[in-house]
Amino acid sequence: MSKIYERTENGVTAPVSVRDALAEVNHAMMAGKGDVREMSSGRGRHSIEYRDGRSVKLTEVDAPASIEPRQWRGTHSNFSHLHRFGSDRRALCNRRIHPAYCTENDKPTEFLSKSEVLSSEYADLHSFCPRCDAVDQ
Repeated sequence: MSKIYERTENGVTAPVSVRDALAEVNHAMMAGKGDVREMSSGRGRHSIEYRDGRSVKLTEVDAPASIEPRQWRGTHSNFSHLHRFGSDRRALCNRRIHPAYCTENDKPTEFLSKSEVLSSEYADLHSFCPRCDAVDQ
């Protein structure tokens, strides 16, 4: 079973990917350590107290099976024909294909899961790349 982190900031909890959680921990230990008042880590739990008053707790948990990955997005040449992109932001069917208007700073919410696309108001306008759909990741 895959893992995710639950990120709790001042009482508000949200699921985040392992990559995003560990990036925040790494930033707090390295480049952003001047912004951190106190930090502790161990056994999949991280607690960070920032100097500006924020308190962040990251706890590793099992990912629910119902979470569908957000990997689908259109390209520059055809925004309505969706490809599935990996963590390196390249299409699974052809590594030369990049997502439309995508930068390294884009959040995972800029991508969509397949069920989100199919349940949207404009589902009939979108098509899925059959080669990307056939690839198991």
